[in-house]
Amino acid sequence: MAESFAGPGVVKEIGEIERSIAYLVQNLPTHDAFLNHYCPATPSSAAAALTG
Repeated sequence: MAESFAGPGVVKEIGEIERSIAYLVQNLPTHDAFLNHYCPATPSSAAAALTG
């Protein structure tokens, strides 16, 4: 596997990986948006869960 990262193209390849990661991170939802989408809880349902 180490051989695949040898040579002059390694800097270019790592740069492309870095750009891909940066793009994905920039397009992640905010914490609030994530929670609202995947964990929608209303105050009444949250209170009901706490009080049993």
